[in-house]
Amino acid sequence: MNNASINKLTIRATHILSAFVDVDTISSSEFLTLIKKSEGMGTALMHHLSPLNTKDSIVLKINDVVVEAFNQASIFEHSYVGTEHLLLAVLKLTSSKDHSRAKSSLVKLSLFPSLGSKTSVPGIGAIMSMFGKVLSTGIFVDSLPYYQKPISDSYIALLQKEHSNLALLGGTSASNDLFANYLASSINRFECPLLLSGYTVVSFDLFSFFALATSRSMSIGVMLDGLLSELKALNRVILYIKDFNNLVVSTPTGYTVPIYFTLFMRAIKDTNIKVLIPAEQDIFDRLMSDSPESLDAFTSIKLSQPKETDIYSILKLLRRDYSEYHNVKIPLSVLRYLSKKVLEKDDFTDVMASSLDLLDTACSMVGSTSNVFSDKYKDLIKHSHGVLRDIVKSLDTGDFEHAQVGKAKLSRSDKALTKVEDEMFEKEAMTLQNLDIDKALTQLGIKDPSNNIRSINANKLSSLSRRLKSNVIGQNAAVDAVSKAIIRSTLGLKKG
Repeated sequence: MNNASINKLTIRATHILSAFVDVDTISSSEFLTLIKKSEGMGTALMHHLSPLNTKDSIVLKINDVVVEAFNQASIFEHSYVGTEHLLLAVLKLTSSKDHSRAKSSLVKLSLFPSLGSKTSVPGIGAIMSMFGKVLSTGIFVDSLPYYQKPISDSYIALLQKEHSNLALLGGTSASNDLFANYLASSINRFECPLLLSGYTVVSFDLFSFFALATSRSMSIGVMLDGLLSELKALNRVILYIKDFNNLVVSTPTGYTVPIYFTLFMRAIKDTNIKVLIPAEQDIFDRLMSDSPESLDAFTSIKLSQPKETDIYSILKLLRRDYSEYHNVKIPLSVLRYLSKKVLEKDDFTDVMASSLDLLDTACSMVGSTSNVFSDKYKDLIKHSHGVLRDIVKSLDTGDFEHAQVGKAKLSRSDKALTKVEDEMFEKEAMTLQNLDIDKALTQLGIKDPSNNIRSINANKLSSLSRRLKSNVIGQNAAVDAVSKAIIRSTLGLKKG
């Protein structure tokens, strides 16, 4: 490489390459780690691509990476070679699927360089650390048809001047959470209007936050000021209040929201803070009827009930996370089987949550039988304990020569243990099968739909009346009548 070429390298790119003066090769994973730590444009690009779809670590020649980096810079007609070009080179040489996506993101970052700093998440304050969570932006890397229309509707709502907060209707707990994550991912991938770029989606437990203030006789005003201060430090925030239904209270004059929620909504007006609330349709309708001013700043959008293809598409995108967590291979055919089974069951009221629970349970059951300690490992542990006891006994009696022999035995035993441990953890992952889904259904207490009597949790039925009475005051007779009717209906009995 001549001096003219060297002069094209940025300071950060030069710093990375200076680490390879005495070596000719490096693994792709190590190179990516160095780029990530460089805090250059390559770091920003990796942030937007998270998670990277790279293959297993591949050994690369340093010279090949440098040549390809210069080639990438020339494609973009850049007069310099920076960490972003080194990243593109590594992705190209490892045949990563993210190479084309990285080029597209680099174009956007080049056109709008300020987006790079806006999309990075600043430090989270004490309140946000305790009650909030920055939603993952790396779960979804592809478009998801089920959420395309509501996401498009949400963009329109978020850009409004007067009603730029979102009320998500028709969804379940699981589908609402996935929507919030998908929204975060879409913004992070620049699949959003320019004016929404850089927003951070944060899940926040507003109910617990103000409950703590009330229980400790703390000033709600002071707590609210602290929360607003941290939110403003994040600059552009979409606050996902997933527990909104718990905030709604019933009064003699109808449904309403607590005063602290009203104060909070007033405080964030004319700021870069927007709110996303998932609400049950009937609760939302009652609020609109009894206390319309509480929802004046909101625009409602609807989620439809997921179909079999929707469930499959979502599970397909989440498959990698569950597979890596459980160390279990998950074939797509099993996900199709699971999606079909969930919709066959009348027991599932929240099919999206049930699908995730079923997949999680099935993977756990496979892992519980395959990822276990081997008999050889147990025998070695037992042997090591015996040797250690002999060493202690020898030291107590002053037999140091015998203790030295025991120390050598213990060292050999430790090496054998390390080898067996490596074998256990490097063992090939088990593969999830349709039969495992059926076993998980049984584990969850769900029987085959061909049975005349559905799976029934007797304990839940027997305590139904008591649990209802704890929530409904002064209506014991009505509760008893309703409970009996529900039990008879569940058992498939005729009215007596």
